[in-house]
Amino acid sequence: MKKFILILGLFLSLNTNVRADDDISGTAQSIYNECDKNIPLITETLVIKGNVEDVKREQVLRKCLKDKIIEISQLFMKKKEIKNFEKSLNQLEDVSFSLYKSLIFCRDDNDDNWCTARPYDDKSLGKLMLEKQITAQMYNILQNTIEAKQGGYNF
Repeated sequence: MKKFILILGLFLSLNTNVRADDDISGTAQSIYNECDKNIPLITETLVIKGNVEDVKREQVLRKCLKDKIIEISQLFMKKKEIKNFEKSLNQLEDVSFSLYKSLIFCRDDNDDNWCTARPYDDKSLGKLMLEKQITAQMYNILQNTIEAKQGGYNF
């Protein structure tokens, strides 16, 4: 009987952890969906213009997620830490772009224009993929922020 109660208790605690993870994922997904539905879909048929518009849309989506992250963090984080947290979120985007710029545009055989001006005009599919990767990182931070708010720390 003691074994049965012990096994039942273990099962219930594991089930509660899975439910908590589902709640965090569900909340994060709900926030993502809310941000996504408020941004118009791109209907551009020209590929280059479509990439440009998709990049802009991804940036707006990420800004919305970042705003929600800050909003949630204000509920549990020290006030003096929120500015640092927001600065870190911005640096994440800057560092990701800087790495992309260095790897793609700042090679020895390219002229200086490729490294200084060209990355900011980038309309490639690679740029869109970079934007999507940064948004995915922001989504993970959203999940971690929701979890931290609930008292768990699974970083």
